[in-house]
Amino acid sequence: MIALALLLALGAPQQVPAGRVLPAAVEPDRTAAALELVRLIYSERLMRLQAEIMLNGVLPSALAADPEVRALEAKYPGFTERMIGIGRAEMLPTVVARLPDLHARLSPIYARSYSVAELERIAAFYRSEAGQRMLEAGTQNADLGEFAREAMSTGGAAQLSDSQISAIREAALDRTLAGMPEADLDAFVAMTQSVGAERFDRVAAEASAVQNFWSREPNPALDAIIQTRAAELVAEYEARERGKPAVP
Repeated sequence: MIALALLLALGAPQQVPAGRVLPAAVEPDRTAAALELVRLIYSERLMRLQAEIMLNGVLPSALAADPEVRALEAKYPGFTERMIGIGRAEMLPTVVARLPDLHARLSPIYARSYSVAELERIAAFYRSEAGQRMLEAGTQNADLGEFAREAMSTGGAAQLSDSQISAIREAALDRTLAGMPEADLDAFVAMTQSVGAERFDRVAAEASAVQNFWSREPNPALDAIIQTRAAELVAEYEARERGKPAVP
């Protein structure tokens, strides 16, 4: 079933790229400052927002474009919405539970790239109202529609390459910067220039690639749960169909 395959693709695709070698540990104070920073940039609130955007905005239109899903929806009204509900109920808690692992993978990137003072400077910006607005806008501006359409066309086997992730990130940043109030933009530019704009972009791209790798790791337990819930949903509709009185 393509609808199930897409839900699995969004939650935990099975193909995993070659592993990345994480850097050696650095000084504890830099590690602590880096961990505080990544918890701001990759917060539970923003990860939930990203997942909700996918579930509420991208996934419904992608499913509606698929003939098999349209046929199931025509036969069982409400089927698509309930499939999305399965994804929400099962995947969101899993993503949140895995966040400490993501933070542990990302913090060494920032720790080896910046001094404690620089890490605190970046964190101060993202902790500010301007930084929070930028993080939220950046999350909302990330266009994952192409991924959803590719997942539909490949039966859920779509994978985002690092170059695709980089393109999505850069496009989202461009849209975010274009829509920022002038004062917010000035604060962001000042922060990036204070730590080196080119270095800031390079570190952000590396962190994004690691997040991409993390999001694509298989989760057999989650897959099994979603498959079971989807099978139960189909069985429920079929039983309801069999219980209908015969049409004269």
